[in-house]
Amino acid sequence: KIWEWVENPPEVETVEQLKEILEKQVDTGINPEQVWQLANSLGYTAHLSWWESSQDGSFDVIFQRNLASEAVSNLAFWDDKAIKTKPWSDYTNNPLRGKLVQKLVPKVREFLQQKLPSYMIPQAFVLLDSLPLTPNGKVDRKALPSPDTATRNLANSFVLPRNPIEAQLTQIWGEVLGLERIGVKDNFFELGGHSLLATQVISRLRENLSLELPLRYLFEQPTIEDLAIVVTEIQTTLQRLQTPIDPLSTDREEIEL
Repeated sequence: KIWEWVENPPEVETVEQLKEILEKQVDTGINPEQVWQLANSLGYTAHLSWWESSQDGSFDVIFQRNLASEAVSNLAFWDDKAIKTKPWSDYTNNPLRGKLVQKLVPKVREFLQQKLPSYMIPQAFVLLDSLPLTPNGKVDRKALPSPDTATRNLANSFVLPRNPIEAQLTQIWGEVLGLERIGVKDNFFELGGHSLLATQVISRLRENLSLELPLRYLFEQPTIEDLAIVVTEIQTTLQRLQTPIDPLSTDREEIEL
């Protein structure tokens, strides 16, 4: 009722008047505690959940018979599958992970170069928080991510800059990220970039290109290829606005129109 009064408040001036109106309201709802007490008195366990499409506080109830030999299930009553706990990486990302890859992988490669012949050194390295295991505790090889999806595949997807804008962006990214080899299709954040480094990129764009670019553009266009398109469009628009207009040609166009 209070929720309805948010849009159509009653004509009251004090809290006491509001309490009097509430006392006069007809109680048409059922307290969930009453449902649990009723179920317990009849030998059942009541599982309650909000009705998904409800806007008035309605809820669903399922009664489960209590049997001496049957333990109360800890599963959600609407699902017959076990609830699996997901790792935190499924809900968020680690902004320092890319930086760790940049430092760890070269050291591992350098160490292997001192111990193994060149033909035995892996072409790609994939950083994992833990190895996927089978129910028997062995490494699940089928669940291992492929280097093509877990890291950038330089042999297939590396693309050099194709125009001056992409070349300038590549140079800026290389200086900020501390990398020598960056392709126009590489993702800024997958290379170890984060919000602080993104701010540095925007600052260098302002210095080198005299362009004031909002920070969100880098988050929305995280590759050099996509960001270069945005930069080109903005520069073209600014050039059009700065181009002087011939009044005679303008008058002529208006007359023709």
